[in-house]
Amino acid sequence: MKLYDLYIIHRDGRNIFHKGFCESNLDATIISGFLSALTEFSKEALPSDGLLNVIEKGNIKVIFTHGSFLHTALICEADRKEIIYLNNRLADLTERLEKSYSEVLKEWSGDLNDFKNIEEVVSDTFRETVRLSQPPNIKELADKRSIYFYSVDEDGFNIFNIFYKDSVSFKLFLKNFSIPEILVSQLLNRLKTAYLTLDEIRKEFNIEEETLLKLIKNLTLRGIISVCR
Repeated sequence: MKLYDLYIIHRDGRNIFHKGFCESNLDATIISGFLSALTEFSKEALPSDGLLNVIEKGNIKVIFTHGSFLHTALICEADRKEIIYLNNRLADLTERLEKSYSEVLKEWSGDLNDFKNIEEVVSDTFRETVRLSQPPNIKELADKRSIYFYSVDEDGFNIFNIFYKDSVSFKLFLKNFSIPEILVSQLLNRLKTAYLTLDEIRKEFNIEEETLLKLIKNLTLRGIISVCR
């Protein structure tokens, strides 16, 4: 399961919120309008009473849920079982947002300031989902070094500091590969401020590639470092 982008769209097609789980150059307003148009097209043109739920292109899926005032859409890679799980997460998010902003949504003026704290609601709903998203294997990270970027968000940073930094297993891992603890802290602090490729990290921190890949894999499996493309 890999997460790419989440869109929260007013039923009239206007973008309310976009969360990118990895670096992207897409225009959220344009994509929101496109996804809304797809939903309306499916309602009018396809022989079904329901609204669009999933569209696919290769490995990429777009999962939709629909409320009274909102469409939510998640762009991801997921198998059938994961799609069901993600659809439930989206449905929960849609319900929470429509309940929290019910008066705003009825006659929304278009002012995004009306949706204060929406990012906190999204992060709370998807926190565990992000942790379940599996990183690529080490060989793929090495072979496709130019397309993968690494970053750390606030949740990942907190997980490291609270649960993992002082754990016996992590200290043993660092010792086995002769990785200084200070280097890990410096790396995570750097990834809080920038998306970096494997080669950029190697150059900046002067880490041997095999060791760096093992460290990245270790930290991504625990939901600390995020891998995106």
